Amino acid sequence: MKGINTLLLFVFVIATAGKCNEDITETTETTEEATEIVCDTQGTVVDKTGLDGCGIMIDLEDGRTVEPIWGDFAVPAAGSKISLAYEPAEDMASICMSGEIVNITCLEVLETPCKPFVYGTDLGTMETQDFTLMSHRFEGNKLYLKIGVSGCDLNRNFQLNISKAQMKSMPPQNAAILSFTPQMCEAYFTTELCFDLTELGSETVLNLKVGEEVEKIHFKP
Repeated sequence: MKGINTLLLFVFVIATAGKCNEDITETTETTEEATEIVCDTQGTVVDKTGLDGCGIMIDLEDGRTVEPIWGDFAVPAAGSKISLAYEPAEDMASICMSGEIVNITCLEVLETPCKPFVYGTDLGTMETQDFTLMSHRFEGNKLYLKIGVSGCDLNRNFQLNISKAQMKSMPPQNAAILSFTPQMCEAYFTTELCFDLTELGSETVLNLKVGEEVEKIHFKP
């Protein structure tokens, strides 16, 4: 009889321990859900390179301006509408006196301003700069290029140049070069650019020069 009671007690302890582990797991999951970061602040990305020590900053909807530390987030183009979350960057100093320094903890780009492309007559003589094409996508006739580039800042006058001359094929092909102002600094940035290809008018393949390679980008209006 004593052996049976001992066995029952052992089974009860094991069952109780399993239930406790389930409760701990549920509590942990609930805590993780409760601390999920939400992009609940609206703002506009602005370029304040002209001010001493300043660069790409954010004008918040409440009228304040903050100087962001982007971390692993790609830096949106100036003029972009964004949702974000941030926290004060303690013990950080800057010679730019236009706003509080903050760490970006959540970022969602709501709208990226689009530039028209430029028709070029002789792309073969155009000087090119090094960059990395990380990805590209279309929204209607708008081409978005996510790139990585070295320099001092992103005030670079990015311009998409497309040759008027077409290579006869099905579909036809146009040479393309992304040009921008060179800078000697070695800081590395990632950003997304937008170009409106509406003026092309018809289906074509853009042969975008990226270093020594060519990236084929298929445009279907």
